[in-house]
Amino acid sequence: MRIVAGRDIDKRDRTGAPRVAIVNEAFAAKFFPNGQATGGLVVFPEVANVTSHAPRTIVGVVSDAVYNSLREPDRPTIYEPLAQNDWPYSLTALTFSVRAAEGSPMRLTRSMGKVVTDIDPNLVFNFRWLTDRVEASLVQERMLALLSVFFGILAVFLAGLDAIGWNGPNRIGEVDLAPPGADSLGSPRRRQDGELESQ
Repeated sequence: MRIVAGRDIDKRDRTGAPRVAIVNEAFAAKFFPNGQATGGLVVFPEVANVTSHAPRTIVGVVSDAVYNSLREPDRPTIYEPLAQNDWPYSLTALTFSVRAAEGSPMRLTRSMGKVVTDIDPNLVFNFRWLTDRVEASLVQERMLALLSVFFGILAVFLAGLDAIGWNGPNRIGEVDLAPPGADSLGSPRRRQDGELESQ
């Protein structure tokens, strides 16, 4: 994501500092359609009779991002400093997105793992590459595309059979391609009185 307006979250946004947040472009367009989102105040309603999440000042706007599916519309999203988290719920999982300034991202796995274990040796973590997540999100789309191609080819094939007048096999290994008014050998059909049947 890139910063569209304002600033990023930094060391100033620590515990005890004025509470801040960053929103995405979809959030800014929905809740601040006639003005600049930066400097605006986000107020959260009470949830389940619990003291509401403290209001936060928007200090920046970032570009929209894809999370689960490429088909999903951009959803209004708000980002907060972890140090200022005051939700009355425990965090069961966290996802960090890390980008290498240069070189292979593989070099970051050891240093990132050390940072996590230094905080708490009991924490369980794993690494997933962005390319793998993108590939996984495209599996359903690719399957739908293959099925569409298959049924399209099948429809063309059946339409071609109908155009040449194929009515199905008479016997094993035989196909009836006789024109209308002829028997399976191609000769005109005869009436019982010996006269040719008029068409």
